[in-house]
Amino acid sequence: MLVQDRWFSLIIQPCIQKIYGRGSQEYVSHSAQEYKSRAAGEKETRLVDHIKLQQLQDEIKQCIQEDGVENLDIFGSFFFIMDIQGIKLTNKDREHLSPNCDDVLTILQDVMPALDINYMAQPENGECVIDLGISATPEGEEPIVGLWNLTHVDASFAKSGTNTAMLFNLGSLADYGGVSAEFPMDCASVTHMCYRMAYNLIFEIIRGNLKFPENSDTYVANGTFHSRINGIIKLYEHAKS
Repeated sequence: MLVQDRWFSLIIQPCIQKIYGRGSQEYVSHSAQEYKSRAAGEKETRLVDHIKLQQLQDEIKQCIQEDGVENLDIFGSFFFIMDIQGIKLTNKDREHLSPNCDDVLTILQDVMPALDINYMAQPENGECVIDLGISATPEGEEPIVGLWNLTHVDASFAKSGTNTAMLFNLGSLADYGGVSAEFPMDCASVTHMCYRMAYNLIFEIIRGNLKFPENSDTYVANGTFHSRINGIIKLYEHAKS
């Protein structure tokens, strides 16, 4: 049995079964094979509250400690990777929440009180990585187009000690667009920054996997071709306005 299957079948699934009550256990797979069959290649998730999550950790520790047959002690130093996505807009417009506070972590905790920032800040409890974005939005009435000058931004990235930056040129403009780069390990361990990116927020309007027409539809200019092209045109028109 693969290590991943041992962790999943002998620890995770039995422990999840224990923390769920009647009426909920039926939604939990009993084996790795059952999970794969039910998920059919898709991700299958189960939501738990903070109390159930603590109970799950306690059950996992107890399962490993009490094992005497399956050599589960190899999982004694397990840890979880928790990822919170899609919360950018929850604290971007925050004047109505904390008008007199400029501490981003305090504001984040006001917006999401379930986060224990003080606990997360202690190194012995784990490592907390925050995607911090800083935006500048002009308030002038006259519409303008904001573009990063790549020459200056690339120099700023080099000054901060990043690896070689990846440039995202806007159309055919050689010196304008976006920049992204990772920090080397020795630098990241000191600055606590592992990644940096600069781009114009107007990109958010057209960001995503734009589905361009297939060649076969393009050659004959059929309804599918026109539908997709018109959809893309509308995106850019909305971005312009």
